[in-house]
Amino acid sequence: MSLTDRIAGYSDCVSLFEAALASRKGARATFESRSEAYYFSMRMHRARALLRTAGRNEFDDFMVRIRYKDDVYYVYVEKSSVEIEQLTSD
Repeated sequence: MSLTDRIAGYSDCVSLFEAALASRKGARATFESRSEAYYFSMRMHRARALLRTAGRNEFDDFMVRIRYKDDVYYVYVEKSSVEIEQLTSD
């Protein structure tokens, strides 16, 4: 199944990104199968790319991950947080 090039087809994805943006920890969506979760995560990435092309890039700092727990698949959207430590020669 191909992905649409119209941002209107991704309102559920944009809603999840916006929920993650409004939350301190992020947001997630629930799916019954791995294939549904995988397809939704592909749509999340496509929505972000379309928004970036349109000039919006507020969601670029988020990671989209699939996690499996208790027989449920989740698509998590979380703020990227990497601790950076500068190294000096001793």
